[in-house]
Amino acid sequence: MADTNGPGVTTPDAKVEGNTLVIQRKAVNSADEAWKAYEGLKQDQDTRNSINGKIALRYTGQRPRDPGKLREEGRSWQSNFPTGALEGIISRIIPNFLNAVENQKYLTQATLPDQIDGLPIPDRDKKVENYRETFTKWVKCEWTEWRDFNAALVTELVLIGYDFTTYSDEDTPWPMLYRQDQAWVHEQSPQNSKNLQLFAFEQPVLIHEFVTKIQSAKKAEDSRWDLDNCAEALNRAMPLDPTRDSKDSIRAYADLVRESSTASSVMPGAKSILLGHLFAMEPEEEEGKGRVSHWILDVSTKKELFHMDRRFDTMDEVCTMFTLESGNNKFYGSRGVGKKVVNLTIGIDELVNDAVSQMKMAGMMIIQGDSKSSQAANIGYATAWWWRWSSGMSSTAGR
Repeated sequence: MADTNGPGVTTPDAKVEGNTLVIQRKAVNSADEAWKAYEGLKQDQDTRNSINGKIALRYTGQRPRDPGKLREEGRSWQSNFPTGALEGIISRIIPNFLNAVENQKYLTQATLPDQIDGLPIPDRDKKVENYRETFTKWVKCEWTEWRDFNAALVTELVLIGYDFTTYSDEDTPWPMLYRQDQAWVHEQSPQNSKNLQLFAFEQPVLIHEFVTKIQSAKKAEDSRWDLDNCAEALNRAMPLDPTRDSKDSIRAYADLVRESSTASSVMPGAKSILLGHLFAMEPEEEEGKGRVSHWILDVSTKKELFHMDRRFDTMDEVCTMFTLESGNNKFYGSRGVGKKVVNLTIGIDELVNDAVSQMKMAGMMIIQGDSKSSQAANIGYATAWWWRWSSGMSSTAGR
């Protein structure tokens, strides 16, 4: 058999029998291959995570210059505060997108055909309008996270330029939002999810949520869950540490800065299991079956928790890819407003801080005198500074 050729879907081990092309291997054949594909997609994002994390830190309010470097260079007296220029720009764009969605009369354009079996539909227009109205009210009233979901999606879209919404099963009506550091596709992937070969995302699930999911599957006689591995995952549940992986923790650090929790431990919190979802497009169609297989892995142990072949018909049933611009027609080719103007806002921050520093310097007292008196003043100042510094060191050394 052919090998996997690295992380990703396996080679199909195709051969010809008679006049027929025969595919002998599935896209992913084992939990080990599923983990390699999942981990490979995630690791490919290291550079992109770093760039997007730095933009997020600027948006959160990072200082324009490194305070440690200023101290090393003896310039700690200089002003070094964020002006909020990037946040100010982004916050003025976001409402335009939100209003465009929330001011829609209906959230669906579903309709009925003009005729069924050659006969006109009685009260067709009224039925269509009633359905659209009912659907819109149901979403806005039953989905408690409706507004927060829209705001988070638009903020990420405007700041970075792309994000995902996903479904992990056929029964949950509400999508989940994932940023680029939480969900991944191959490099050079198109902006249409139907054409994806692989898609992966990680999902933290609380203990009671995971238990309910497993018990519901048991009642439905769903044997696709590995109960032994699920029990191990529950017993190993721990509070989520967003900085567990130093390679892609810059964005998580930006979240902690926004929540003002970097000074304390990030570990205490609700215990959860981190699930790794992998969706793979099968190389060939089978009549009456879907084409997208689904794997769920325990990220901490790399073990399989769930596996279902051909669970979904197409990849666009699993995820929707949002992009701000067409760019080069690739998903990661879309650039958000934050990416485009972040360097400009850094320059604004530095310019404002330099102006404030100059105003400080202009207000300081200047000692004037002849060359001898000026030299004596400088020597006297240096002597006084050395005495104060050495006195401070000697007084603290014995503590």
